[in-house]
Amino acid sequence: RTSIFPTTELVCDYKTYPASFGMMVMIAFLLTHAVIWLYNKGESFVDQTKKVHVQWVLIGSLCIAFAVASGVRNIVWRSELDFWGDVMQKAPKSRVMNNYAIALWETGKTQEAIEYFYKAIEKDNTYGEPHVNLGTIYQARNQNDKAMEHYKRALEIGEGHPELFHNLGMLHFANRSWAAAEYCLKQAIELRSHNGKTHFNLGKLYQILNRLPEALVCYEQAVQLDFNDKELFYLYGSLCFDMGRIDKAIAILERTDKNFQDTAFLLGCCYY
Repeated sequence: RTSIFPTTELVCDYKTYPASFGMMVMIAFLLTHAVIWLYNKGESFVDQTKKVHVQWVLIGSLCIAFAVASGVRNIVWRSELDFWGDVMQKAPKSRVMNNYAIALWETGKTQEAIEYFYKAIEKDNTYGEPHVNLGTIYQARNQNDKAMEHYKRALEIGEGHPELFHNLGMLHFANRSWAAAEYCLKQAIELRSHNGKTHFNLGKLYQILNRLPEALVCYEQAVQLDFNDKELFYLYGSLCFDMGRIDKAIAILERTDKNFQDTAFLLGCCYY
């Protein structure tokens, strides 16, 4: 994969850095020899007094060419949207369209992003990433049926995606399908164990099911992973209070907003 030859898969990938270094050395070598060859060719046609001018013309031409080329590339690289738009013109592949759609989505152009996610699917319906992204958008819009449809298709393709399982788990959570929600959230953790949000949501599930020790472990893990959310601290504190661990409940509840839900009252109960 570290090759100077363009491949169908790699568009912009860190794995090309060693190859790029070698390629730049090769280009510098060829340019140097090209300049020397041009200079030697022109030497017989130019007076000795004009040799310096020829050198400056050659150097100046190279500098101008590189400056123009650098300017053009800097325009392309000024944002992800510009970059993937440029790549899409040259190689309109499914993966590129998906990345362009993500860039649109991140700039707030959600409807336009949806169109390009569908175009990516039309280009290659065995590529699961656009389905995951469409599912996420529809889920955020509370269009859960559409979201579920795309998540199922991504699973059929075989997409082992932590966000997919997390989002699917939260859909089952909203539908009170506790067993399915637990399974999906556990799959998400297995795929990406350092996501504090997933641990937190699994803890919420266990707290609802009155599986308090398991909920406590999940909340502690979420805090260790620096997931800072006032709902986490509120639920974590209330769980410790319910389990009789008053000192710990106080320490946790003091870290959250006292105006959030009944945090102040719960903290008062702890001190009482």
